[in-house]
Amino acid sequence: MKLLALLLAWIAAPACSNLPGSFEAEGPGGLLYKNDETVGVWHREHDTRTLIALEGGGLGGLQWSPSRGHFLMASNFGGVPKLRIATDEGVVRELPPLGIEGAISGATWSPQGDRIAFHIDGWTVGTGGVYVVPANGEAAPRRLTTEAGFDAQWLAWSADGRQLAVAAEVSREVQNTGHVIWVERLAELELIDVESGARERLTELGANVEQLSWSPNGERIAFQAGGALYVIPATGGEPRLLIQGLSNHVAPAWSPDSSALAVVGHEPPSTSADGEEHYSMLVVPLAGEPSSFAVVDVPWHLAWSPDGDRIARTEGARLVLLDPAVGTEEVLQDSIGYGSELDWR
Repeated sequence: MKLLALLLAWIAAPACSNLPGSFEAEGPGGLLYKNDETVGVWHREHDTRTLIALEGGGLGGLQWSPSRGHFLMASNFGGVPKLRIATDEGVVRELPPLGIEGAISGATWSPQGDRIAFHIDGWTVGTGGVYVVPANGEAAPRRLTTEAGFDAQWLAWSADGRQLAVAAEVSREVQNTGHVIWVERLAELELIDVESGARERLTELGANVEQLSWSPNGERIAFQAGGALYVIPATGGEPRLLIQGLSNHVAPAWSPDSSALAVVGHEPPSTSADGEEHYSMLVVPLAGEPSSFAVVDVPWHLAWSPDGDRIARTEGARLVLLDPAVGTEEVLQDSIGYGSELDWR
């Protein structure tokens, strides 16, 4: 009855009400995961439960607010980019229409909880770019980038909320084999000042920078390029190569103490003994040797527990917990659907 009353109140409320700008109310948090058209949360002290179900799906960009009392979902359902905010009681609220054409990606909550940054890959010239919108929905999105078709699918906030790290497209080339057409992109790491939009280039690797992750202590930015993992000081400097032979479809995940990164290793058929693709999960410390853990299926997403003693991953259609200290694993769910996103706070 309590949940029904809350849901009816939200439906009857004006478009922007009940979306506090600070989202300061503390919540229990937990391990968030996506399962096709539902979102679940798991706590160590009790079983997994489903939070919400959305007709037609359209779930993505899954992320807790800094206070863990709300979580964010980005959607392209029906060809319209949308942002939704939900509570851990399953009450969902959609922000006012963004008024932007294109596909939304990289949606991420500011560390202060007052803004949401996202990227739009525009359907028409001039609509692609990086935007910031108040989390309470009380103002229209503000575009940070000016050039047409700016591509920056991966976004990461600085700890003080003043900057965004982006994988900024610097060139693109259309490849046409006669029966297959694709776009070959080249991106470098840049910082964008959220207030002024001023940009600073941090890398000149000549490789496609992607999968950004800012360290919890704010000191470093991790990224992948050409199947290799790099870290770079957030203030600028030379990128440091940590390890090669990685899968670029999984973002590196920082440990809570910023001392190590969890990544996915990839052995392509051309180099494997049996001519098949093989994957592994790696823990790569900033100081010391990497540890490797075998996996059964393709890993999609990684997330460290808040205390740093477990690493969650989606592997094929399974949700798995790893204890990296001893290598033991626990399967939490065995049928969550492929490609489920994770956030653990």
